[in-house]
Amino acid sequence: MTRPDMIPLPDPLPPHHHRHVPAALSGAYPARPGNFVRPLVDGVPAFRRIAAAIAAARHSVWLTVAFYADDFRFPDNAGTLFDVLDRAAARGLDVHALFWRPNAESAHYGRTFAGTEADLAFLRDRAARFSIR
Repeated sequence: MTRPDMIPLPDPLPPHHHRHVPAALSGAYPARPGNFVRPLVDGVPAFRRIAAAIAAARHSVWLTVAFYADDFRFPDNAGTLFDVLDRAAARGLDVHALFWRPNAESAHYGRTFAGTEADLAFLRDRAARFSIR
């Protein structure tokens, strides 16, 4: 059964999985109108939607990033993650990015933007227009 408040999951799923993840009905913060969360999985369609959502934002962009590759480019010649965020900030939006910082146990999981001196110099050199932590 499909309901509008449920997120469809991709096929194929093992038989013991449910077809949908029910929407959260409560949490630490109350639901507010105008907020929307849609989980996206890697791939061109996901990254195309992320770039489009940032380009369409009207007030703010708050992004959480687990892994970062400096050679990654968004589809459709949208540029790097920092290009996309800088364009949003240039439009006057409130833009913040929170990057996962690996510790000694997780440093081997993948490439990240860990806030090293080289990372900070990179941001200074490009005159990043958004807030990053």
